[in-house]
Amino acid sequence: MNHARETFNPSDFVVDEALLNPWANTKVEDEEALRFLLSNGVLYGTRDRVRGQLEELRDAGVGHVLCQMSFGYMAHENIMRSMSAFGEVMPALRAPRDRNVKADAAFAH
Repeated sequence: MNHARETFNPSDFVVDEALLNPWANTKVEDEEALRFLLSNGVLYGTRDRVRGQLEELRDAGVGHVLCQMSFGYMAHENIMRSMSAFGEVMPALRAPRDRNVKADAAFAH
């Protein structure tokens, strides 16, 4: 990440560290950064935990999630098992029909 910043940002670009979360701040130790990411930016765990996380996102107005189902050298069977399990809980992200109508009307303009 830092090499991309150095390569593509203008030389006078300065990152305001007060605006960085622990995951994006290179001065934060890896353990703290990972703890922050797992508690704030990752859906993981049992089906019930992930369903609850999706319901929280839905209730906050999130209608889409982007998933990366493989990390590092995960075995293909594990990736497929994760994808299948996510497919079982994904409907929790769907809003009730009346909320969809409101959202559809808002985006129609």
